[in-house]
Amino acid sequence: MLVKQCRFWCGCVAATLALPCMVVAVGGDDEAATPVSQPVRATAAPWWLERESPRSRVIEARDEAPRDNFAIDAFAVEELLTRSVQTLTGEATPERAWRAILGPGERIVILFDAQADRLQETSDTLGRVLVRQITSAGYDLTGITLVNAPERLSRSLNTRPPEHGWGQAIPVGRQMEQIPSYLDEADAVINISTLAAQPIGGVSGCVQNAALSFVRHPARYYRDDGPTLASQVLMNERVNSKIRINIVNALRIILEGGADAPADQVVGFGGLFVGFDPVAVDTQALSVLLHERHQGGIHAPIDSEFLDAATELGLGRRQIDAIQRIPISLGG
Repeated sequence: MLVKQCRFWCGCVAATLALPCMVVAVGGDDEAATPVSQPVRATAAPWWLERESPRSRVIEARDEAPRDNFAIDAFAVEELLTRSVQTLTGEATPERAWRAILGPGERIVILFDAQADRLQETSDTLGRVLVRQITSAGYDLTGITLVNAPERLSRSLNTRPPEHGWGQAIPVGRQMEQIPSYLDEADAVINISTLAAQPIGGVSGCVQNAALSFVRHPARYYRDDGPTLASQVLMNERVNSKIRINIVNALRIILEGGADAPADQVVGFGGLFVGFDPVAVDTQALSVLLHERHQGGIHAPIDSEFLDAATELGLGRRQIDAIQRIPISLGG
């Protein structure tokens, strides 16, 4: 299963960037090419910890109107997102909220979860709502890039294709790791994860999604001290300074099985978790996933290795008293 999951990640990233996905060995073998964990030198805290102190805010917005598991209401998604960004920023309109979040830049990357559309099939609806709101805020469509999005979505919206190739290298462990050119040229990144229990990596989340999307060989980060190395990627200011907002798409949740989950393990939740701090956002989403699993008769614990490593390195806040949960409810 590990090999299958790793190949899936490599395939998704390679297809997105139209590049061959090869593990290039240093010194002749794959093990030598794998970054080795070492202590991270003291660096400035990510900007979101300085912006929100002493607690990180997480908006938990949910459409509680009764619906079939697989019904996605685009109008409800629009309202969920609107109220989330307005509450997060304190702005009176979604246009002003997005301006406060994304800033004056012109190149906006919307980073989706590579596995999202395989089962949940919610990226299309959320992506259309996001692009509509961002362009309404004054950002030009030609400056918006969708990464890991369903091909039909990028094609129908006519957004800017991701920049091909690999850019500057950043230190990860004892080696240098190249980051994608689309990240190099981006002014702001909207990081969107799904909410799913996975056989490898435990639970999906914003930390895992960004870290594994921003490296050339994501399969390496599923082994040994990979989660620690992945968090080092996000601790780099060249990377975290561009992530302007984190969203866990919980319109549908995968209770068990990840990308190979049977249909009865995919349930409708109708929610979004939105915040600046990816660790806090992932923490709140994980608590809901555990609750939904319990309701579905699944009592096994979930590994959260990527979240654990991110917390240990100081990427964000995970303690309950360090997170301010702000619920928003529609319908019900």
